[in-house]
Amino acid sequence: MQFLNDSVLGSAFSRYKSPALVNLDFHPTFTNVLLRKDLQLGLAAGKDLGVPMPLAAATDMLVAQATGPA
Repeated sequence: MQFLNDSVLGSAFSRYKSPALVNLDFHPTFTNVLLRKDLQLGLAAGKDLGVPMPLAAATDMLVAQATGPA
């Protein structure tokens, strides 16, 4: 990770996530509510462009079930 972070490919995100990746710490740092919001944005963009997104739609349904009622 140090090599990557010191290269042109490094970013604030890669530097921030390096300790967790090196220590194999994969605890979630993003809530299902925020994940669903992003899925909804993507699905809306797909609908606007006429692009079917069945996998994203199925994922959205699973996340909705995991999140529970709003």
